[in-house]
Amino acid sequence: MEIRDELLEDREAVWQVEAEAFERPDEADLLARLDPDKAFSLVATVDGEIVGHVLFTWLPVGEHRALALAPLAVRPGVQGKGVGGELVRQGLARARALGAPAVVVLGDPAYYGRFGFAPDPKITQSYGWPEEAFQVVKFREIVGEASYPQAFFL
Repeated sequence: MEIRDELLEDREAVWQVEAEAFERPDEADLLARLDPDKAFSLVATVDGEIVGHVLFTWLPVGEHRALALAPLAVRPGVQGKGVGGELVRQGLARARALGAPAVVVLGDPAYYGRFGFAPDPKITQSYGWPEEAFQVVKFREIVGEASYPQAFFL
């Protein structure tokens, strides 16, 4: 398996991975709407075929510019083989290297907790999401409310 930056010519394959993983086009369609806020996008390939994808977008957290991890998708036939985990690990390393103070995610605590994500009372959200599902990895101390791009809500 290789993890690399998404290329322009990968767009159609990435859309397909997202649509298959979520069994609907909603998350795949979200990718184009988030393009203006994109920090970086990674793909996982096996034998040259794209089997996984993760997107990181910029978002304000109080006075800071942090990152949101979403969406993360792995083709159904490859799930459970470490593809998603490697995308998250390499994405977090890239986020740290970019100088982002934190990464937020809305997701399963059992899954994302393995990578250091946890609820943090100093980083809040006002969207009504379950507290345990809104999680943060901090690279340095920040405080504030996360403001997701409007594209997430269209």
